[in-house]
Amino acid sequence: DTAGGAGTIAVANLNSSDAVAGLGLNQPAAGTVIAGRDVHPVEAKGLFSNLAKLRDALLSGDQSAITSASEGLDEDAKRLANIAGQTGARVKEMESRSTRLEDQNLVTRNMLSLLEDSDYTDAITRFQTLQLSLQATMQSAGRLLNLSLMDFLG
Repeated sequence: DTAGGAGTIAVANLNSSDAVAGLGLNQPAAGTVIAGRDVHPVEAKGLFSNLAKLRDALLSGDQSAITSASEGLDEDAKRLANIAGQTGARVKEMESRSTRLEDQNLVTRNMLSLLEDSDYTDAITRFQTLQLSLQATMQSAGRLLNLSLMDFLG
């Protein structure tokens, strides 16, 4: 594309700004292509990143990088142990809840079975007997005390 004119493209700072360097555009252009560089590369953190750093350090024989990578792996091991402990506690709590629910389910089924298996004629007969006994007790208590509504009003 020669719409901008012939020659090499250049990016320059303007008004004492360092934006060109801050954006990584201070690399020389190749024809009509400006290739920048990453001025703030993202460094991945974690177990696999530290393993890759250790591999690279071992291949290059860099002792300080080996030490740094092994320290990172030590932190990763501590973090994994902590996560394993938290996960184990959660699993234990879930197992405990599951056991309690199974026990409650068993009790509920037993109560339902007792209700379904009850003899209705026997239950009705016992209810009527208890009701009759209650009425007789109330009548005899009323005769013994010989109280009426008029006793309370007067």
